[in-house]
Amino acid sequence: MANGMNAGDGGSEVASLRRRVVELEAELRQARNGATRDGEPRDATTDEQYRFVADAMPQFVWVARPNGETEYVNRRWYEYSGMAPNERLHEAWPRIVHPDDLQHVAETFLQAHQRKETHEAEFRIRRASDGQYRWHLSRSTPILDGEGEIRKWIGSAFDIEDRKRAEDELRRTKSQILDILDSITESFIAVDRDFRLTYVNQRVADRVGLMREALIGRSLWDVAPAAMDSEFYSHYTKVIADRKPDRFEMFYAPTDSWYEVYAYPTEEGLSAFIADITARKRAGRALLEKDRELARLNQHLSRFNADLEQFAYAAAHDLQEPARNVQLDVQLLARSIESPTPRVARHMNSAIESARRMQDLIQDLLSYTQSIQEDEQSAVCDPVQVVQAVLADVRAAVDAADAEVLYDRLPASARMKALHLRQILYNLVSNALKYHGAARPCIRIGCREAPGEQIFSVTDNGVGIAPEHHERIFKVFKRLHGRDIPGTGIGLAICKRLVTHYGGRIWVESEGTGHGSRFRFSIPDARTAPA
Repeated sequence: MANGMNAGDGGSEVASLRRRVVELEAELRQARNGATRDGEPRDATTDEQYRFVADAMPQFVWVARPNGETEYVNRRWYEYSGMAPNERLHEAWPRIVHPDDLQHVAETFLQAHQRKETHEAEFRIRRASDGQYRWHLSRSTPILDGEGEIRKWIGSAFDIEDRKRAEDELRRTKSQILDILDSITESFIAVDRDFRLTYVNQRVADRVGLMREALIGRSLWDVAPAAMDSEFYSHYTKVIADRKPDRFEMFYAPTDSWYEVYAYPTEEGLSAFIADITARKRAGRALLEKDRELARLNQHLSRFNADLEQFAYAAAHDLQEPARNVQLDVQLLARSIESPTPRVARHMNSAIESARRMQDLIQDLLSYTQSIQEDEQSAVCDPVQVVQAVLADVRAAVDAADAEVLYDRLPASARMKALHLRQILYNLVSNALKYHGAARPCIRIGCREAPGEQIFSVTDNGVGIAPEHHERIFKVFKRLHGRDIPGTGIGLAICKRLVTHYGGRIWVESEGTGHGSRFRFSIPDARTAPA
């Protein structure tokens, strides 16, 4: 038998098997040379003992003539290959050894024979039990006579299929990793303890402007001299010394760039993943500037809103007295005229109604500007008590409309000032009473729990609201009906302002005219609210 490629380091198991093979070969050489370990001539019993030892080996063992024809092959070979005892090995060889390995084994054995040196090769041998070709490591040693000529070949071989598969898998995995490293847009390097480059991905080569082959083996500090005086050097040396991974960000002046680096210790030295984060850093600075500008604008807007609310409050407050005086004057004028003509009476009644509506509008405007004047987000109230107070407020309207108002499933507490919750529910219930349909008004107040919030609802069977108006109704002075139904169009705007102040939201659900409405508003759950 013969071989081809150098097997390399097969690990501790392979080394142990090799030592056993060498020992066996030494014993067989001693046997074939006609002497025992003590130098005495061997007898038939000793020869039989060596054959017994060889047959007991789990590896293949053989003895061959100088030309390679075998004189002896152990039992393991016959069991594995399926070769008949009376069959010549050189005749069975082509069907036992993999066709792709035959020429290589023959050529390398011929070279070893010419040089009179040990022949070692890896090749595939067919297993008779299942027809599978498995890799084996073969080693043949020449026995020389006194004149330096080959007398015998003593050899052995053992199965290395599992090792070969592991090596193939390792090569595939390594190839996949290298392909991934070459496909990424960031830089990746590996260096030994002396900072000589052992690997660079294509990104590094592109940035440096050299072929990768020209970089391997060179000092990192020769390739990038300025890096030796930067944080790269201090962090890299620390990783190698401490054998601990490190992550850092740094500005590298020669490239006017920011880098994020992940460095890991390896058996050879270290590997580093280097990402250019310059764009991210610049975007972060720009975002910070925008945040500062936004904070300045918000501060300016807050001052403007405060001034506007103060003006609206002052204007509404100052307009109350003139509006009352107008209404009183018109009423006094009406009383002073004993028998006004129908036209005069109509104009007087219109003036009185206009003055009343002006007073209502001014009062609602005051309510809107005063709805939130301080931070009440930490206040907590009892919704049941609030609802009962609201029902007392609207009792006259409920009786007048013969309405039914129910409430159920209310929580024990709500994170809202009682006055504010009362304003919201009063406006919603009042609207439900005003905008009822032909059927008897039925209004239901409820609440359900949701993750991190409470969702209150006021449901009615009134006239309903078309979907295109669901957003519009929450704006100041926006009304869907004319003067037939009293109101100023501020009530829902007050509701939205209060709910938004507490971090919640308000919306309406209605399929349209004649289908009733359900108003919902959410506030953060009182149980999760800050103290």
